[in-house]
Amino acid sequence: MERILLVSATEKSRTMLSQFLTSCGVQAQLAPASSGAEARRMLVDGLFDLILVNTPLPDEFGHDMAQQAANDTLSGVILLAKAEIADSVAEKSRTTACSLYPSRSRACCSCRRSA
Repeated sequence: MERILLVSATEKSRTMLSQFLTSCGVQAQLAPASSGAEARRMLVDGLFDLILVNTPLPDEFGHDMAQQAANDTLSGVILLAKAEIADSVAEKSRTTACSLYPSRSRACCSCRRSA
């Protein structure tokens, strides 16, 4: 994996996710974005192997951006949400090609291209 777009509202959460990826042995160039709009601009200019979206974002929830990325790119897309809002994520993603994988502290939603 060469490039990862890391979309999260705060520097603290981007740092934590970056450290987590490093601890898992992921060696890739990380491109940080703090909003859906910034992430969309970065997707126009660059190719990414993985797009990691930590919801909610300051300008949108994040599920629409994740689904658009899944449809418009060849990137893998992972949507993260706190366990407390997993039901909301599932509801928002019901009409998309996203699958929700809840865990104790976070819910992970993997999006795939619409047919």
